[in-house]
Amino acid sequence: MEAAKLAGIEVIRLVDEPIAAAIAYGVHNQGTNNVLVYDLDRETFDVSIVKCEGNKKLHIVATAGHKHLGGQDLDKIIMNYALKKFPNFPKHNAKMMKRLLEACTEAKTQLSSHEKATIHIDRDDDEVWHMELTRNKFEELCGSLFRGTLDIVDQALCQAGMQESDIDIVVFYWIIRK
Repeated sequence: MEAAKLAGIEVIRLVDEPIAAAIAYGVHNQGTNNVLVYDLDRETFDVSIVKCEGNKKLHIVATAGHKHLGGQDLDKIIMNYALKKFPNFPKHNAKMMKRLLEACTEAKTQLSSHEKATIHIDRDDDEVWHMELTRNKFEELCGSLFRGTLDIVDQALCQAGMQESDIDIVVFYWIIRK
């Protein structure tokens, strides 16, 4: 709040991130009552159950999470797959490994809105490492990680005293930070 004041911005109130996600998706205008916010950040995974009351008041009724599970884990799974496809990749070259990780992160981002993505890395000898990754293959590679998040969803539902059928809408919240 202090930073906002210093910038000359009048702060009316601060809103928790899961509530902001629910508002951004317009759930308070859709007549929904119970919202599950599935938040896969770069380094962490959180689930929040947000209750929307008739007067458009939103509040968090339960949260659960994993502090060491996030989007970077997906990036590493893709990178390990790419390394199998590129057997001569210079794994001991930090610069090339950084390029590969960045290409894998970009592919993951592309797969959120496309059926396939390309991992393309220029080599120092003017050659190219190139492979295509489909959304189906990505889901296959990361399936156990995604299934693991369902246990955390169950924890939040249990904490809220709810079942899956009590949830009106699921908001997938994913911030891409570079």
